Amino acid sequence: MTTSVYQLISYNDDYAFSYYTLGSAYSTLGRNDEALVAISKYLERETDKKLQSNGYNVIGTAYVDKMDTAKAKENFKKALQLDPNNEYAKTNLSRLN
Repeated sequence: MTTSVYQLISYNDDYAFSYYTLGSAYSTLGRNDEALVAISKYLERETDKKLQSNGYNVIGTAYVDKMDTAKAKENFKKALQLDPNNEYAKTNLSRLN
């Protein structure tokens, strides 16, 4: 999967969703530092607040895996500021409280 995402990025470096997909894949694989880099690039390119909310949720899950609860909570809260209806962020934050 990551190979095809890299191909998308090579065609259009500004296509935000490619970075979201890459970051999510890295997060799923436990490659959290790489996930954080990819999602940061996604957030630099994405302008829709609801979609940005999903990026902050992925960042939060990466910090959970890195056992940094404070940063995880911070990012889940940021996700909810951008989209109060983000059920994933709500669930993830409630698991930490």
